[in-house]
Amino acid sequence: MAEFLRRVPALAREIELSRLEENEDAQAYRLRKGWAELCIHARAMGVEPWLFAHLLIGTPAEQVERLKNTRNPLLPD
Repeated sequence: MAEFLRRVPALAREIELSRLEENEDAQAYRLRKGWAELCIHARAMGVEPWLFAHLLIGTPAEQVERLKNTRNPLLPD
């Protein structure tokens, strides 16, 4: 996720300016917000978020497997 945010500096700045949820540290918030934005862009392109992350930043296979199982923060529980 850090690589995605590095490639999209405007998003990284927006994340820094956004408000954190109560009891959430800044790094956790950046990762959550970055993943949500990645999901939005992936869906707009018609691909799964884990595949988009892999294509965009060459995510290692073990991280791709973890991403496949990560809950999309944009969907209800």
